Amino acid sequence: MKKFKFMCICLSMSILLSGCGSSDSSAKVEVNENLETNVLNKYGWLVPAEPLVFSAGYGQGNPNEQEEYTQRSVDWFADEFNVHIDPYWWETDYTERQSLMMASGDYKDVMSRLSIDQVQNWINADLAIDLLPLIREHVPELEEYMGHYFNRYITDDGKMYSLPDMWGYWEAPQVAPTIRMDWWEEFGSPEITNPQSYYEVLKLIIEKHPTDAQGNKVYALGMTEDVGSYISQYGGMYGLYGGWKIEDNTLTHWSQTQEGLDLVLWLNQIHRDGLLDPDSFTQTFEQLKSKFANERYAGYLGAWWHAWHLAHEQWQLLDDTWKENERLLHINVVADGIENSTYSSVNSMGYYRTIITKQAEDKAVDILKWFAYQMTDDGMRVLGWGAPDEGDWKYSGWSMNEAGEYEMNPEYIQRRIANVDFPFTEQYNNGAMQLNNTIKLMYDDQSLSAYWDVNFRDQDPWFDIMYENLEGTYYDGAYLSSVVIPASHDLSTVKVQISDTASTGFAAAVMASTEEECRQIFEKMASDVKDLGVEEYQAYYTKEYQENLKNWGE
Repeated sequence: MKKFKFMCICLSMSILLSGCGSSDSSAKVEVNENLETNVLNKYGWLVPAEPLVFSAGYGQGNPNEQEEYTQRSVDWFADEFNVHIDPYWWETDYTERQSLMMASGDYKDVMSRLSIDQVQNWINADLAIDLLPLIREHVPELEEYMGHYFNRYITDDGKMYSLPDMWGYWEAPQVAPTIRMDWWEEFGSPEITNPQSYYEVLKLIIEKHPTDAQGNKVYALGMTEDVGSYISQYGGMYGLYGGWKIEDNTLTHWSQTQEGLDLVLWLNQIHRDGLLDPDSFTQTFEQLKSKFANERYAGYLGAWWHAWHLAHEQWQLLDDTWKENERLLHINVVADGIENSTYSSVNSMGYYRTIITKQAEDKAVDILKWFAYQMTDDGMRVLGWGAPDEGDWKYSGWSMNEAGEYEMNPEYIQRRIANVDFPFTEQYNNGAMQLNNTIKLMYDDQSLSAYWDVNFRDQDPWFDIMYENLEGTYYDGAYLSSVVIPASHDLSTVKVQISDTASTGFAAAVMASTEEECRQIFEKMASDVKDLGVEEYQAYYTKEYQENLKNWGE
């Protein structure tokens, strides 16, 4: 999916918890006196007689920027829905912020954009409400909307403390290798199948384009400091699932596999040839983006939207003579002996979790009704797209006509397809205010998604090309991602140690000056990981993974 750049919401709690706003969600609010209540509005929401008022924490982000992006929707929900959301963003680390909130007792009614581990922290602090009895007694439609996914969120002791955001399985590419299309075409688009042929074509390109306009070296590939993500993403080329080899439903950590070694050796060869950016593993994403602006890469492997955001979305703004084929093209690269590449984990369990805290016990049922609304087709549009175009507001690209039909602004659609103002439209869309949306497509009169980036696919040939080239490269990653090691478990520390040791060893091996040194570093890393307890770690994950397969079905 598109980068899930959710406008993470924050306001201030005190000088210590600085942001913007107050945590008092019971304060009086201005109610639209002309709003008809106890009826369905034209957007399918049953407008409550009493205003629904709650605070919501959405994660990390610049408070002033996020307020600018979301204020229109905040006001619109209040005026048209009688739902008054007080949104919060924090500039500091979200995990640390949550710890401070729990310690101080000053937290929000709703906490969203949470990881599974973060949810568990709220449960351990006895600050998360068990939602299951409330849903089954008062909001049964929520369970109906979620279907067979619903029971996945019930804990072993029969509780349900969290609901998912961006949930549901959708066969869509998330990650892919890419190549500079126009440069590739200069050589007749030679066939690319496996990692070696991919690299050979990249080398061929660089022979013709060795430097940028300023004389700086052009590289075949480059990465950022987020080493763990690149291990997972590049591993898909060798059939690894998020860093795991899965054989007969048994999991092996990548550091203990031939596939892991093959990946490291391949990248090391590129490094030794001087064609892997030496700043890989140390540079930031913004630094990578700056190099792409200057056309310093022939290829890239990462999130699908990186290929657009880093390349042609920049180039067309910088060059009046930009041509349509001057872009990174998504391609599939599969190592020999591997049946399918596994680049893209689509987490049907949701990319985030949302809880209702003890502070909001008296209005939890009403908040759950708002959650349920977000799972309807109308709610998915409204929360995914934001306030409609009305009056001087022309930033959402949609409106509702007198017949009660959703209408899309054709000019806006074309601008979005052309990617001419992606940074701008990104700010005002993509679920800035949602709490429990699904990523599924809506199958009413308009098969659209809450995400702008996948709408109007039939009008955007580049989406079709990407989907065609990457068909079958995705899988449901929920069976793995839902495995949690409790903080009290000995393996909790082992997991962190393994991750740190493996990531450090990966980067060092890739950057080795000889193949022999590369192998030695990899073998030392693999041995260290084994000594840390990787066999017990693998056994734990295998057991939980197999339980998920048994309980949920394959």
